Amino acid sequence: LQNSGPFAAEDAGAEANVLMGKSTELILQVEVGTSQKPYKCPYCSKCFSLTKTLIRHMKIHSEDKFYRCRLCGRRFCQKSDLVNHTRVHTGEKPYRCQECHKCFSLTKTLIHMKIHSEDKFYRCRLCGRRFCQKSDLVNHTRVHTGEKPYRCQECHKAFAQKGNLRIHYHSLSHSPSGGGKLHL
Repeated sequence: LQNSGPFAAEDAGAEANVLMGKSTELILQVEVGTSQKPYKCPYCSKCFSLTKTLIRHMKIHSEDKFYRCRLCGRRFCQKSDLVNHTRVHTGEKPYRCQECHKCFSLTKTLIHMKIHSEDKFYRCRLCGRRFCQKSDLVNHTRVHTGEKPYRCQECHKAFAQKGNLRIHYHSLSHSPSGGGKLHL
């Protein structure tokens, strides 16, 4: 990525001072040009770059959720989402990285295979570390900003990564399976 834009600076320390306290989303919009998501969900304000992605997303807000998990009762509007969800209960991980043999429950997590590539296009402007996935840069940037956007609805503890909030919920008595609801 080019070292240009409103936060371009020769000194990473100067950038850290400018960006400290800014949201990860703002930093990434400047960093990797992610501001081009013109399609906004009218229900939750999440933005998308493609209309078909917005349309698929909007189904989660629908009351028409015909597919029900037999184990926890959670409902889904698409059968594929129920199939993927069921793996949370079974622990099934049918997809395997050919490089390191790590297993995954969803096909989209095979994006993981990019970490074995030399193509790391996303660079942290604060420390120079490079990433092959934008989501990894998002998570990493929170190390610098201190942002913790995922908050437990029960005890209000905050987390920088969604996965850490899930672990927190499942390790305590106020887990979603224990009657609470995990809001992400």
